[in-house]
Amino acid sequence: MKISYKIIFLFLCHLKFAVASQNIKSENNIFILDIYGKRYLSTKNNKIKTGDFLKTTNNAAILLIDNDKICFSKNSSIKIKFIDNKKKLMKIIVLKGKFIFFVNQLSGFKYNLEINKYNIENNLGSIFVSKNLNNSISIKTFKVEAYIYNNSSKKTKLNSNSLYIFSPKASFKKHTNNYKESDFLKKCLIQKHTFSSPNNLTYQCSVVNNKISCGYQ
Repeated sequence: MKISYKIIFLFLCHLKFAVASQNIKSENNIFILDIYGKRYLSTKNNKIKTGDFLKTTNNAAILLIDNDKICFSKNSSIKIKFIDNKKKLMKIIVLKGKFIFFVNQLSGFKYNLEINKYNIENNLGSIFVSKNLNNSISIKTFKVEAYIYNNSSKKTKLNSNSLYIFSPKASFKKHTNNYKESDFLKKCLIQKHTFSSPNNLTYQCSVVNNKISCGYQ
């Protein structure tokens, strides 16, 4: 009998953890596989939850999470490792591809990105992340409050408007800011989206002198 109660208790704890979720909207299809094996499209479902795998195929897509935004390049994928609504924290594993993460101060959410052996804390602002075929990582920051670290290093602040390259055989290096905007980046930045806000304003991002400026208009 004691064993049965323990099994039920563990099951309920697991269920409570698994169903932590966030409301979403999306432009273009993002394919979702949840921890129960259910497959569906982001345009057909308005939530993502802990344990979900999200991927794009032949087309880029944009995922809106409250006042925040994640832009997926084509053939890109992530896993939602953890959502804690009380702490306003979401942990995301970057599996492959290119992404832009916009964190708006109105949401109060923070995003921890796991990519290879590194962890990126994106607390505020805009950051481009690419996991390349050779397993190297490219990070382009815009106006951002972000940090990077791994198990053997202390947190290092990522400077705004900087380019970082991480290779599997060496520690990360900061490069001169000769970053060129791709079509993916430009399309992501010029999009206008209507978020849920008290005044029903339009949240818009624009690029001026290679810097992103975002806000409600």
